[in-house]
Amino acid sequence: MEEELNSSSTIPTPATKKKRWYKKWWGITIIVFILLTAIFVLIVAYQVYVLVNGSNNRTSEAKVYDVSVDDDPYLGSPNAKVTIIAFEDFECPFCADAYPIIREIASTYGDQIQFVYRDYPIPDLHPSAQKAHEAGECADDQGKFWLMHDKLYQNQDKLAISDLKQYAMEIGLNTNAFDICLDSGRFANEIEKDRTDGIVVDVRGTPTWFINGIKIEGIIPLDAFKEIIEIYLAN
Repeated sequence: MEEELNSSSTIPTPATKKKRWYKKWWGITIIVFILLTAIFVLIVAYQVYVLVNGSNNRTSEAKVYDVSVDDDPYLGSPNAKVTIIAFEDFECPFCADAYPIIREIASTYGDQIQFVYRDYPIPDLHPSAQKAHEAGECADDQGKFWLMHDKLYQNQDKLAISDLKQYAMEIGLNTNAFDICLDSGRFANEIEKDRTDGIVVDVRGTPTWFINGIKIEGIIPLDAFKEIIEIYLAN
């Protein structure tokens, strides 16, 4: 016996095919991030390769820059065989990633190297960087630049004026002298001089390193950094 279908009966619809993960917005974002990271790593690896081979081969065409250490804070010895000059931005995330590497390098090699920190804030990208760098200079004025250096990188998401003054107290600075220094902008011209010196030697972003005058841009992995230093020390 035939049944009459009710007009309200549900008609099954074809199952919707799910998008594969790499076609979704978050999947595309992950792929783009991986590709950009891979490109960045390849660029840095090539720069390290050029530097290492340039150290072994005196006919290398790697350009050697004449970069002044100025009167900026340093770790190690000014008489060291290896001089590393870094142009950095306290609000730059790549500089924050690099800072523990530098601390390890300085601890390992001591007076065998000289590591010089030069200011290169990029206000267009990092609006809090200028005052953070002034805070570093004000701390250096009291002989405690490296304590402030570490505080700023460890608290990179908190660089308001009130935060900077809090860090000054935490690292044992004379807070009255620090506050006057920071509020007055005493070292603004010093920081601008560092930026100008960086522009002259083709600094385009941070971090940028000059290892015995040879430029490398971006984060240098710890093992590669050590390899470069060892080559210079052996020559």
